[in-house]
Order: sequence, then structure tokens, then C-alpha cells
Amino acid sequence: MAPGLLAPARHAGKALVDRDIANRRAAVYLILDHDWHMEELYESFAVQAFAKRVLALSATLDDDGTVPVVFSSGREPFLEEIRLDKLPWPYRAVAYPGRLGVGECRRRHASCSRALPGIRCRDPAFIVTQVGDEPWDNVEVRSLLQNTASLGVFWLFVGFGRGKLAFYKNLNASASATFTNVAFYDASKNPGIGARRAVLRRSCRRLCHLVAALSQPPLAHRLNGLITSDQAVSDLRCYFGAGLLDEEVPFTGSRFEHLAGGGDRQAVARVVTADDLIAVQTLSVRIPAQVAVELLEGDLGVRLSELLSSVGFDIDMVEAEAADLAEGSPAHTAWRVLCDQPGIGWVTAGKLLARKRPRLLPVYDQVVRCVLGRPKSFWLDLHGALRADNHALHRELMALRQSADLPATVSALRVCDVVLWMHHRTDHQQRSCIGT
Repeated sequence: MAPGLLAPARHAGKALVDRDIANRRAAVYLILDHDWHMEELYESFAVQAFAKRVLALSATLDDDGTVPVVFSSGREPFLEEIRLDKLPWPYRAVAYPGRLGVGECRRRHASCSRALPGIRCRDPAFIVTQVGDEPWDNVEVRSLLQNTASLGVFWLFVGFGRGKLAFYKNLNASASATFTNVAFYDASKNPGIGARRAVLRRSCRRLCHLVAALSQPPLAHRLNGLITSDQAVSDLRCYFGAGLLDEEVPFTGSRFEHLAGGGDRQAVARVVTADDLIAVQTLSVRIPAQVAVELLEGDLGVRLSELLSSVGFDIDMVEAEAADLAEGSPAHTAWRVLCDQPGIGWVTAGKLLARKRPRLLPVYDQVVRCVLGRPKSFWLDLHGALRADNHALHRELMALRQSADLPATVSALRVCDVVLWMHHRTDHQQRSCIGT
């Protein structure tokens, strides 16, 4: 290993050990934005410092000791093979060559494609891509990401620079996100020297989480392992306040499905009420005031009521058909309509719908997404897991509810959500997990 990588490689190796994936190997690729708008970040050595961290991680992860580095600049990106034992450009050697012509448009999707030849190998491929602006062709990049998922290719986009990064931030901002092989970390416009080490360390953590995802079993097995753990019953009792001492209080989320009699009672099942808007606050989200008014008195409320009228309120997810949850279904359309409102993200939209249909639609947030390894389409994947083996997982959840002395008004989906959330919430915060 090159001397300049020894110290950061030790830190990277520890990160892999901490996540029990020290023995995993992958073909690592690095793509650096080398366009004109990155000049300041090259001159301040921010990009070089980032590259060094990625190469340090590669020293303990890469499968052949060589990292192809693609420099994305203008129409023709160029590639250099970096040997980890003889690093040709240590910390400050990558220089900015001069301002590119404005007419040479950014074509990052071409750079991504340049990294792909030869990745059909025994080990997976990890492409770490530093991005400073939006891609030239969003559709082509999306297609590339989808097509490479089946090849065992994982992408980590790390954003810093003065351009727009909304495209990358929103790739997985969905309960039905399709990019299970993608992660994004926003490192700010220009990470200062003092913050740079922490920024780069966190971006490497996200790569570690993608590596860990390779070793995870199918969703049904992961769920079963968590809900049958010794801690599951005590976590449920703690959350819902079953058997607590007088001076102890349950989590506010224990009132989510019960407040004002619930959001799925027949009289209000097809409309969003003020009680529903308060109920979601017990799960630490808030509906913006203007959206709340529209839900209660405006066209948005009318539209959502029309959709809710086509979504059964007296059916469990395990009994539903996949078509009831798939893209284009009334439930999924309602979720999309909510997500389109200002200040309503995928988590808040999902929680409001879970309040209206607690037996059919799950609460889903960053903590649960993280502990489950970012499933491709959570609603459909959970539906399949619940129906597998003659509904074995659903029965386990019902038995768990009974063991925790919870009322029948707590759905199987809510039991599942609480167990997962309680299991991972502390680690999620302390480790700066990928879903944070």
C-alpha cells in the first residue's frame, strides 16, 4: 500500500470491521467532477482530500488493488488506473488544468458509462461519484442506474460544489423508490478544512452501508429475525406504555392510531380531519399550515377523499392484492399527491396515509428504511413478506401483539414498524446512517 494511504486506510478498515463486512470485496471505481465550476474546490484541495479517502477505503475493500478513476470534464471524460500500492498522485497532486469552455457541456452520464466495462465479475462493483451539479440528461442517468442494479453495481453520489444537486437528493425520496443500489450524501458547497475529515468519513460510511446491503437476507427473513428477538416484546410494551410504572410515560407515537378514535373509523375514513393532522405530529412530523388548510377545506382534500374512497379501510395488507399497493393504484396515487405538496416529504405522506389506513399502509421512515437495507419498493416487498409461507410473518406479528398485551386496534403493520424503529433508532442517530 502507498505510504500516503496507510493512516486513512486504518480508519476505513475499522469502519468495515464495525459493520461486520471486513471480509467483503468489491471492484471500486471513482468518478471526479473535473469541470470548470469545480476549479475553486481543486485549488482548495477539497476534491483531492475526498479522493484520498475513497482510495483509502478501496485499499481495504477493492478486489484487485487497482481503482479506475474517471475525470468527468466536458464531452470527453478521461480515465486513469490508480494502483493502490504505488499511488501516482498523493494528497495534493490532482491539479485543476484550467477553465473549460462553457460550450463543453457537462455529460456526467457519459462518465458513469465509462466506468462500467468489465464490471461483470465475481465481486460487486462500487462506483463512488463526486458530483458538483445536476447531470446533463436526468432520464439517461436514471436508466443507467436501473440497468446496472441487476449487474451488482452500487453507486454512492457525494455532492459538493456550487451547482444544483436536487436530482441526486431525490433519487430515493420515495416509499416506492426503485434505486436500491444508490445512495447520496450532501457534503455542502465547500467543506472547510475543519469539517472536511468528518464530511469525508460520513460519505465513506454510506459506502459501507451499501456494502453491508450485499450480505442481508431476503426481507421476510430479516423481519422475522427482528420481530422474534428477545427485545421485541419489551420494546413494544415500552413504546405503548403497557405495564409502565406511574412515573413513566409511553412514547407519544403510542397515540397515533388511537387519537380521537382513529383515522379509519367509518365516519371519517374517507376524509382527512384535523384529528389526523394532530395524530401525525405524535410521530414527529408536521403538515405545513397551508397544506393543512387545503386538506381540510380545499381541492386537495376533495382529491384525497376521492382516492381514499377507493382504498379499503377494513382490510389488512396481508389480505390485499399487490395491485392495491402498486404504482398507479389509488393508495399509491394518494401518496404521490401528498408528496407533491410543498413541505410534505415521502415520510410525512406515508404517515398520514398510515393514519387513514393503519391495517393496509405502513408507517415508513428513514430509521425503518435503514434497518431493512433500503428495500426496492417497501409496500410491495412488505406485502410479499407478509404473504410468504402461508402468512407466517403476519401470524408472528399477531402473536407478538398478544405477548405485549396490546389492544387489537394496534395493527400488524404498526407492531412491525415499532419493533423495527425501536431496534435501530439509537444506532441510526449515532452512526449517521444512510437514511438520515
